[in-house]
Amino acid sequence: MEQFLSLLDLGEAEAAVNAAARVVVILLLAWVLLHVATRIIRAFRGYMEHRFHDAARIRTVERVFRHVATVVIVIVAGTLVLNELGISVVPILATAGVAGIAVGFGAQSLIKDYFNGFFLLLEDQIRQGDVVEIAGQNGEVEEVTLRHVRLRDFDGRLYFVPNSEIKVVVNLTREHSLAVIDAVIKSAQKVEDAYAAMRDVGAELRRDPELAPSILDDVEISGIDRWEPWGLVLRCRIRVTPHAQWKVRAEFLRRLKSAFEARGIQSP
Repeated sequence: MEQFLSLLDLGEAEAAVNAAARVVVILLLAWVLLHVATRIIRAFRGYMEHRFHDAARIRTVERVFRHVATVVIVIVAGTLVLNELGISVVPILATAGVAGIAVGFGAQSLIKDYFNGFFLLLEDQIRQGDVVEIAGQNGEVEEVTLRHVRLRDFDGRLYFVPNSEIKVVVNLTREHSLAVIDAVIKSAQKVEDAYAAMRDVGAELRRDPELAPSILDDVEISGIDRWEPWGLVLRCRIRVTPHAQWKVRAEFLRRLKSAFEARGIQSP
């Protein structure tokens, strides 16, 4: 009997040692996986920074990836360790599932904010400094997070737009912009004279040392946009660098007024 008990104790000790060894291996593998995941995410960050040159957006995406990788590895490793220690994870998983459903129902909007924010950043739809129209508001983007976009309009009002409310993004300052100008003349005036004045003003702006770096192309005459009872609305546009459309448009209109007056072209 004593020999049997000693063998039983020896077997239990050996099983405990084996379990402890497996726990150590699991923790070691988890540490290695975290290290490998961190290296991969850093390499991804370097590639994205070299390609897009937007460090703030890429750092946010990197934090998301790192957080997700850490949570997944820790949960899997913790489950395996509990199993090796003889603790059943079935009740824990069942409780977590019920709690997850309850939290999911209560935080659907928050979860949607984070999902939408993640793809806004990943797809580079919005950057800090862009002028955009989102969720019925427009203004300059001051901050983009996974939760919301902070937007300030021309009057200085600050909006916090939840990412779940963003369905369509209208970006007014990505790659290039267009300065769209409408000029109004009397119906009796010759349209060709007005077109000539608009082209001359566009050429004059391209020679201006202050504005020339912002103008990417010659003025494009679209033609008569509307024929109203009180006159003709002529439209043209100029391709400019981002954020320059308002300054170029204002200066174009100022000089066009003087050009119309000098050539006797009357507005209603």
